[in-house]
Amino acid sequence: MVYASWLKSALASTAVAGLLWAAPGAVAQDFKIPSVEQLAQMSAADKGELERQLTAEAVGWPKVSLNETLVSPDPMEVPHSVRGGTLVGADALHPASGDATVFDLGGENFALRIADGDIAIGPGLHVYLVNARAPESADHIISVGFLDLGPLKAHLGSHNYPLPGGVGAYRSVVIYSQPFDVIFAVASIQ
Repeated sequence: MVYASWLKSALASTAVAGLLWAAPGAVAQDFKIPSVEQLAQMSAADKGELERQLTAEAVGWPKVSLNETLVSPDPMEVPHSVRGGTLVGADALHPASGDATVFDLGGENFALRIADGDIAIGPGLHVYLVNARAPESADHIISVGFLDLGPLKAHLGSHNYPLPGGVGAYRSVVIYSQPFDVIFAVASIQ
C-alpha cells in the first residue's frame, strides 16, 4: 500500500514531529501529525486512514475534563437558551454525546455551551458553527459556510465558547478535526 510506505518514511523524517495541534487553552494531545505540506500531498483516502489510525490509538488515553460555569458579564442578566441540540458522534470510532446550546448572556453577548459532553479524543479538534443542519463532509462545511470557535477545550464535562455577533444563521455545531478534515460529531441546533 502506497500509504503505508509513505507514512513510514514520513514518520521517520525530521519534517514530522510529535506536534501538539492545539492553541493555548485547548485540549492538547501528542499526536504524530505530518507537516501541513505533507498533509497537502496526501490523498483524501490516505488522510482519512491516518486520522482513523491516530484516533484508534488514542482510545485508551485519559480524557481532559472541564466544568466551566456559564455567567453573564452583567450580574443583573440571567443567561437563557436560544437554540440547542444533542451532540451525536459520526460513527463508532468518533463517539460523542452531550448538549450543545446557544445562550443569550444579555447585553448582546452570546455563548455556545457544550454541557455534559463526552467526545472522542482526536487530532486537532475544533468547534465549528455551520450553516447546515447535518453537514456531511469537509467540502459541504466549506460550501455552506462556518465559523471556527476555536480548539475543543475538553472531552468531558461542560465548557463555553464566546459567539461574536450571536448565532446568526448557523444551524449546527460540529466537532471537527482540522488537520484531517474529519467530522467527529454534529448537533443540529434549533
